[in-house]
Formats: sequence, structure tokens, C-alpha cells
Amino acid sequence: MSKFLDRLEQINLGTTAALGFGVSRTQKPPGMALVGLVSSGHAKGVKTLAGLGPDAALVSGLDDPAAVQELAKGLDGETPWGARLPSLNEDEAQALEEGGCDLVALSIEGTTVAAAASENMARVLCIEMDVEADQLPAIGALPMDALLLPMGHVAVPWTLQDLAAIAKISRRLSQYILVEVAQPPSQKELEALRNVGVHGLVIDIAGVKPKELSALKDALQEMPRQKSERRDRPAAVVPTSAFPGGFSPEPGESRA
Repeated sequence: MSKFLDRLEQINLGTTAALGFGVSRTQKPPGMALVGLVSSGHAKGVKTLAGLGPDAALVSGLDDPAAVQELAKGLDGETPWGARLPSLNEDEAQALEEGGCDLVALSIEGTTVAAAASENMARVLCIEMDVEADQLPAIGALPMDALLLPMGHVAVPWTLQDLAAIAKISRRLSQYILVEVAQPPSQKELEALRNVGVHGLVIDIAGVKPKELSALKDALQEMPRQKSERRDRPAAVVPTSAFPGGFSPEPGESRA
């Protein structure tokens, strides 16, 4: 099974499975997963991610599976890595899987059914934010583990309209929700994103300084436990009999 999917499940359940010796089994998981996207300056970007230690690394801009695999050797060996591709066929999917690829981000056009059938790689479907609500059930039925929503256009600060656009999708589907952002959200924005169903952030490291990436990772790690969505409401008043002890008058008796 995909290590990245394991990580998403641990975050979603609020537990962390320790790997190796000397790792605390009570370590608090982050509030959301952090996926570093390397879209350009690949060698430098991978080196940055190797020092950051995100929950996963995603490479785009390279269509050759062998090139992606070679690039991934620059990571720390523990970080799950994958490729973001405009299309994928069965042979390419097999080559990626055999090379150690842990996740693939795909478009709905140009991806064959056989390519999306692998259960050893996390399958992430890239969809547009303007998808119609009546199309969501069909998307939810596809063999995908997660959905990637493009929100890189969002200008800081985030607005309620931005959150509503995500909630329109996340509240109707069961897959994990990843959101691509251009800049690190603030602490309050991170909590708001999680509250509307976001499980992870994908951020292109080309446009963010290393210290900002590190601060984002710390902010995700320090997020408080998610509060229950249930709000305290006054208890409903249930009409009861006017007679003490639930006494009910016999037929023909007066209630006066």
C-alpha cells in the first residue's frame, strides 16, 4: 500500500505509526499533510525537499518515468515520491511503480483505466474548481484515492468564498482532498481549510523560500486537535403530559 495513503490515514485518525527505532509512538501528527511540488529547477528543488522532510514529494514537468525515478534518488529515501503527469498509460504506470513511485497525480483526460488500476500507488485526480455539482457523483465513483484542487490563484488572505468553493466538492465526496496553494496560509486559514475537509496541502516550492516552507511545516505540526463540528445548542423542549408521572386520564375523564 502507498506510504502516502498510510500517512493521510494516520493524520485523519489523529495517530502516528512509528517507523524505525527510537521514534516516539505518541508523536502528534500534523493537522494536514504537506506535499512539496517540484515543477522547475528539479535538482535544486529535490535537494530542498530532502532537507525539509515533507509528507510526500511530487514532481511535475518531466514526462519520462525514468527521469522522475532518477530525480527521486536525491530525496532522503524515506519521503514518498511521485509524479504529476498530464496523461498516463498502463506501461508508464507500471514503470513508475516498479521504480518505487508512491503516488501519481493524473488528469481525467488521457489517463487509461488500466493505468489507474494500481493499488500500490496513491492515485490522485486533478480536477478543476468549476466542476459542476451534478458531475461530482461520477467523479466520486472513479478509482481514485484523493483529489487535487487547484487553488494557487487565491490571493492572500483567503476569503469565505474560497472556502465555499472547496466545501462544494469536499462535502460531496469520500476521497481525501488535497489543495494546491501558491503561498503558505496563516494559522487560522490552515484550521479553516481543515474544517472544510482539506487533508493536505500541495505547494510549489519554486515560489516559496526555504524558511517559509519550514515555518509551514511547523505550523501544520502545531495545529490543535480538530474540534467537533457539533455546536452546543439548547436542548429541545419535548411536550409532555400535564399530569405528573406521565399519568394519562382514562377515556371519558376530564383533563381539566
